[in-house]
Amino acid sequence: MVESRLRALVSFALAAHAMWFFGNLYEQLVFVPNAVQGSPPAHAAFNAFFDVTKPPAYYIPLTQLGVLVLSGLAIRAVPGTPGRVELRRAAVLSWCALGLTAFIVLGYNVRLWFEDVSDMAAPELHSLAWQWGGLNAVRLGIVGLATWFLWRVRLRLERIHHTLV
Repeated sequence: MVESRLRALVSFALAAHAMWFFGNLYEQLVFVPNAVQGSPPAHAAFNAFFDVTKPPAYYIPLTQLGVLVLSGLAIRAVPGTPGRVELRRAAVLSWCALGLTAFIVLGYNVRLWFEDVSDMAAPELHSLAWQWGGLNAVRLGIVGLATWFLWRVRLRLERIHHTLV
């Protein structure tokens, strides 16, 4: 029973991290180039397109729940727990990524995606977009590494499960 619960919780944390990673990858491949090259009126029109829903609805609350579940697993992992070291590494990386996310959201996303940028000077908009893109790339790497550690734990648990069955 404990093994199946561990597999389920690791699977949930892995799914949440994969969602986080691919959401940030989409931002990096689609949003960043448009923000770096687009004019302020075009950027404002893009923001207006997201009038009914905003991208944060994609991330909240599942990614944060994934980090909390992972943290609980990492804290409760006793010596002998499969993937104990990887769980702890993934948890540390996830908290770093969450802290970086808070910095990005408060320092860049609010200005770029939630305020009216139609009157912003193009060089200022492009500078913010370059900085946001750079920080997003760093976050993408951190979340990707945490996801990779979780994937390794999930594979190890699956091998153990199939060996026991």
